[in-house]
Amino acid sequence: TVFVVLTFLVVGLRWGYWIWPYLWSILLIVVLFSYVYAFSALFGVLTRNSMAALLLAMLAWIGIYIPQVTHETLLSLPAMGAEVDQKWVHAAETAKWMVPKTRDIPHIAGNLIGASTATEVFAVSVNPPDSEDDEDTNHTGNVPPGDGPDRPTGPPNQAGPMMPDMQASIEVEKQLADISIIKSIGSSLLFEAVIISIAIWRFCRRDF
Repeated sequence: TVFVVLTFLVVGLRWGYWIWPYLWSILLIVVLFSYVYAFSALFGVLTRNSMAALLLAMLAWIGIYIPQVTHETLLSLPAMGAEVDQKWVHAAETAKWMVPKTRDIPHIAGNLIGASTATEVFAVSVNPPDSEDDEDTNHTGNVPPGDGPDRPTGPPNQAGPMMPDMQASIEVEKQLADISIIKSIGSSLLFEAVIISIAIWRFCRRDF
């Protein structure tokens, strides 16, 4: 809460952008932490050792990270010109939906605040608009009427024409960010409830 509120105030006071949906990050970070803490609680009951529980929880985090990254990688390969059998994509997607979706949290937060994709930010950094275009472009991204057809349109500080592979990368990132909050967090909390239920069952049957 302290970190999110302070960064919210810094952005608002320094640059004048009051991004109120950014405050949802407090809840999202707590939810993300709970995914991993559920494993820690289970391993703590099983091992009765705090260090072992911590290390095993970290391994579990890596374990649930792998299917998510695999799914994202398989979706990204066609943008690089590689052919991918769709059965592998579906298999990776199924594996992803069986575990807590930790990598969805940053995407959800980005969607709430209307953030650009990483590739769009990179495109602006390597191909920034010229100062004249930047001054004439208003905050809604619309170019004043009467300007020539060669002037760029789109969001503020949008880069000029991008390479096809960069555009494809943006489309992939937007596809990955197209997440249902209810399905993502709901299914993850369901998995978490199963883990906690196992821990409770084991705790009740063990003499501590």
